[in-house]
Amino acid sequence: MELVKIKSQKDLKEIKKLYKTAFPKVEQKPFPLLVFNQWRGMTNIMRIEDEGQFCGLAITTEIDNKVLLVYFAIAKNKRGEGYGSKALKFMLDKYKNKVFYLEIESTKVKSENMEQRLKRKSFYLKNGLKELDFCVNLFGVEMEVLSNGKFIDFDEYKEIYLKSFSKLISNKIKKI
Repeated sequence: MELVKIKSQKDLKEIKKLYKTAFPKVEQKPFPLLVFNQWRGMTNIMRIEDEGQFCGLAITTEIDNKVLLVYFAIAKNKRGEGYGSKALKFMLDKYKNKVFYLEIESTKVKSENMEQRLKRKSFYLKNGLKELDFCVNLFGVEMEVLSNGKFIDFDEYKEIYLKSFSKLISNKIKKI
């Protein structure tokens, strides 16, 4: 199992297809912006591979000592086989000296997909992530923020959006 930075149009197509199906439209950033940010060296769009076979995607943004796991998804035909845990553990080890964090849809508000949200949160907690003491409204969606146990406050959290994406995007993030 390895995380491989995209190298070809074929890789990009595969990742974009999973990206478009794995995340609700309201949570998707413009894909060309992610690709542009990779070109600028601010974002890493990576394939999760096992023996050369596509298993999923991981998209990170790194600023100073902080790494935001912006998107993480396992291909539908590979779910339930341990690839998510292996890839997450790989990233946690890779970034162990940094603040590694991510957002998940809140389990604190009623939703139609509550079971899925609880399962997702359980997955991350079981794999060593911890809840931070704040939640955010990210483009109208309430999100919980989890980290590798290292603390950041809301302003530090928001800084990565300002530096990686833009003031326009960072201004749409509110602390709850």
